[in-house]
Amino acid sequence: MTKTTPEQLVSAVRAALDETERYARAAGYHRWRPDFELDIVVAVSNGKTVARDCRDYDSRHIARHDPAAVLRRVAADRRVLERHQESTDTEYGSWCRRCCVGEWPCADVLDLARGLGIDPEETT
Repeated sequence: MTKTTPEQLVSAVRAALDETERYARAAGYHRWRPDFELDIVVAVSNGKTVARDCRDYDSRHIARHDPAAVLRRVAADRRVLERHQESTDTEYGSWCRRCCVGEWPCADVLDLARGLGIDPEETT
C-alpha cells in the first residue's frame, strides 16, 4: 500500500466535484422548498414533490441541499481549487501558489477533499 499522492488527491477532488455536479443537474435546476402542511418538499419551479413524509427539520435540510444550492457549492469549490494550485521550485520543493507557505497540498485543498468524503491520509 502507498499513500495517496497529491496528484491523486487533486484528481479525486475534481472527480468528486464532477460527479456531484452530474447528480445535481440530473435532479434539475430547481430550488426546493418545504410544504409543512403536507409534510413534503416540492420543487419551486414545477411543483414536483421531491420528498414525502418529512418532519420539519428533515424538510428544511432537504430544501437547503436542492440542486441549485449544490451547483453553487460545486462552482465555489472549483474556484477554491483553482486558486490553490501547486508550484514547484527545485530549491524549495512543492508549495501552494495562493498560500505561499507550507506543503502541497495546502490545508484548503485538504479541507475540500475532506468535505467531499475523501480521506487525504488514505492509502491505495
